[in-house]
Amino acid sequence: MESENNDDWLWFLAMLHGCLGGLKLVTMSDRHKALVYAVPRVFGLENHSYYTVHVRENFLGYVGKRGIRRNASKDLVKEMFNQMAYALTSTQYGQAL
Repeated sequence: MESENNDDWLWFLAMLHGCLGGLKLVTMSDRHKALVYAVPRVFGLENHSYYTVHVRENFLGYVGKRGIRRNASKDLVKEMFNQMAYALTSTQYGQAL
């Protein structure tokens, strides 16, 4: 692949899909925009999940740009995010949110 763009990811995933012979694949990604575009087109949306560590780090970068920079504050935000990400029920998710 020349770069991580939509066309290259579509090609790669189509080749992978062909090699799997129809087996369902669960794709876990870091939410790169080309993967968000390509995975559902080749494998379907129901089998695409996001790697929580990447999502959390992206979120921490987002809140860091809005003034949360001290370690204690970042640790609290991490814990709040983890409670939402790992909630087993909609009630637990709502409480964490």
